[in-house]
Amino acid sequence: MPSITFLVWLLLLAALLLALLVLVEVSRSNRRRENEDMDGSEAFNAKCRDFGLDEKECHTMEKLVRRSTYSNKDALFNSPELFESAVNRFYEFRNLNGVRDITLESVTKLRKQLGFTVSNKDVSLISTRQLERGTELQIEDPDGGKLPVKVFAINEKRFTLESAKPIPMSLMSGSRLKISWTRPGDAVYTVHAGPIATSQNRLTFEHQTEIEKFQLRRWVREEVDLEVRALLSSGKVIFGRLLDLGAGGILLGLPEALPDGLELSILLELPSFEAEEVKVKILRCLSRKNLRYPSLNLLTAEFVGEFGHTQEKILQYVFELRRRQRSTMVTV
Repeated sequence: MPSITFLVWLLLLAALLLALLVLVEVSRSNRRRENEDMDGSEAFNAKCRDFGLDEKECHTMEKLVRRSTYSNKDALFNSPELFESAVNRFYEFRNLNGVRDITLESVTKLRKQLGFTVSNKDVSLISTRQLERGTELQIEDPDGGKLPVKVFAINEKRFTLESAKPIPMSLMSGSRLKISWTRPGDAVYTVHAGPIATSQNRLTFEHQTEIEKFQLRRWVREEVDLEVRALLSSGKVIFGRLLDLGAGGILLGLPEALPDGLELSILLELPSFEAEEVKVKILRCLSRKNLRYPSLNLLTAEFVGEFGHTQEKILQYVFELRRRQRSTMVTV
């Protein structure tokens, strides 16, 4: 009767042989994947020409798609989700630190040429690699400390955020910081990461692909008609109407067309709540007019700074309005 030791060695040998067979098959599969003809080759070549990709960029694109799980060779041209998924898989397989700089630079250039960065309003944020120099974000530590920042530098390996003022120690020493970015009319994107390098006014992070997305359009909005007072940084006061209200932003009716990006303060006076001065940033001036106030310019704006308490108040007010509306409908 075979001894226990012999059986153990036999099982180990069988496991090793099985693992070897798996590795061989994976290697064969990878070789086939890297050399076989793929569906969509003609479309791939055509899109390389359409996007003006040079030989190196086309070669990099082919390496990315062959390392991906997609069957069509032109798949990565179709969406940022497919492109970033392939990029992440490629970096995991090749080991990011082992990829040549020229290839990394080619991937960065591809992302921009395909329009898959945050500057394109039609694409979602799937990876922090899509951020660009100058992108405005906000960082927050576990204790609630917040600081507005901008992207100072970014490459395929890491990105650096810069503050206009010295960074508080609570953020420098934070092992788990909340980094958020708001795209007007789209969503609030959030990642959690700890800095890998710090200086007086800069924090450097490794790239993140686990990104939370909170749709702005999911915030409850309600049409209102309230008097509003706007205060510009110059000290000028403008009176108008608050016509639309939600936790993500507002619609103002003002006698002046203010420029996009202008920050100002408004006196928010909601029924049943104390008046509160809040900061907002103009997103854009709409071409249409309000039928009740045709002389006013319609401007969309988002809240800036610390406005969590304001959001809570607005949501309470909007839900109360809707509750009253439902009660009125039932009564009628």
